[in-house]
Amino acid sequence: MKSPPISLVINFRERKKKARYREHRILPPLILSRVESSLHALTESVDITPASEIRTAAKILDIFSILSAELECKASEIREVYPITDQIRRVLRACKESPTSPGEIAILLDEDLSSLNRKVRRESNLNLSALLDELRQERAFAGLREEKTRIAEVAWHCGFHDPNYFARWFRKKVGQSPRQWKASQVEI
Repeated sequence: MKSPPISLVINFRERKKKARYREHRILPPLILSRVESSLHALTESVDITPASEIRTAAKILDIFSILSAELECKASEIREVYPITDQIRRVLRACKESPTSPGEIAILLDEDLSSLNRKVRRESNLNLSALLDELRQERAFAGLREEKTRIAEVAWHCGFHDPNYFARWFRKKVGQSPRQWKASQVEI
């Protein structure tokens, strides 16, 4: 995706004080698509009149209901089965070194890059680049949570040869630099 990630902050005042926490989730493409279409519909209705205020509130509630349902659901309850995509994810997680390109994933699985991409897209509406980014993001989060690990080491472990490129990629995906994200994890 070329657009930056969506960050949602909901500030509700509750009677009970809860421990402060942040939850990071990577939403499935179907949910992201629903949120994106709701946000698009919301931005098109910029005209604020008494009649449109109700429609705007309804669209905002729709977005909250989509996200709330996703946050409350258990992964095992609604999980769709994607055998090829899941196999690729298992193979990627088993690799000690992250592949640097979708072509390397195809070589690992002894498949043609085009046909493998086509199978994954048909099955889960993703592609090999998206699966590689998932793996890189998981490994980046895990590496950055470790206090003594340098950002350059995390970049290398995620399959990047240039730490500066890793920092740009991370900022594009997460909305923060690796250093900022690491500092925010220490605060929690």
